[in-house]
Amino acid sequence: MHFRLKFWALGCFALFLNACSGPGAGRSDSSSLRFHLGTSARDHIISTSEDALLTRYGYRLDRDVDTAEDIRLETSWKDVVLLTDEKNAGYREVRLRIRLNARPRNRAGGIANTFTTRMMVECEARTSIGGDWTAVSITPEREDYFREIADYLENEFKAGVM
Repeated sequence: MHFRLKFWALGCFALFLNACSGPGAGRSDSSSLRFHLGTSARDHIISTSEDALLTRYGYRLDRDVDTAEDIRLETSWKDVVLLTDEKNAGYREVRLRIRLNARPRNRAGGIANTFTTRMMVECEARTSIGGDWTAVSITPEREDYFREIADYLENEFKAGVM
């Protein structure tokens, strides 16, 4: 009987951990989201990310780091048109920022061939005209917007793996 109780507790714990780790995205807090975008080659990650963020989605790069250990791209804050659920939440203005971070997946002969990429997104809003920017909860409609960007990049990275 004691063995069954331990086995049951272990099973419940495993289910809990599995529920906490979603397939692609997870909330670190309500004003930011994280997405796992998969793996690809260094040059493909950089060119695809820059093209998507600059051309397709209209962001500007604020920071660009490319070392042997890490690739980081950070956009400037972008003022966006309010979505319906943001208006309903009382937001007057909304701005967004996206950060991409890629780390070596493995090393063959000391050289990183593929990188694993993650995307973190942030949302700030003003709730009064001329008020201060504050971190706010990402609404479901805005989450869908970010998920679209993450899905696009993930698919592009998959296409670039050789």
